[in-house]
Amino acid sequence: MEENPTSRFSLKQLAQKLNMSTSSFSKKFRDQIGVSPMEYLLKIRLLQVQYLLASSSKSMSEIAEESGFCTANYMIKQFRRAYAITPAKYRKSAVLKPQK
Repeated sequence: MEENPTSRFSLKQLAQKLNMSTSSFSKKFRDQIGVSPMEYLLKIRLLQVQYLLASSSKSMSEIAEESGFCTANYMIKQFRRAYAITPAKYRKSAVLKPQK
């Protein structure tokens, strides 16, 4: 997921790659990482969004596409939910370093 966060992942695909059931994979992943696989993927994508907002002048649609989001609106909604700030406001206040 970290190597290619823009790919479409499903729990079933990830579990199959490791020859595990979906529930076993989810449980082991959560035990090791602390969040579900899909929450982890969202965090990776949002970090990419932060980086692109701070280091480029790309449009929200371009950033959404490059970060693996289906639409800019969905990306904006998830960004706001995670960081309590809109991507546009984040971009204005960014210091070329994404928050962690």
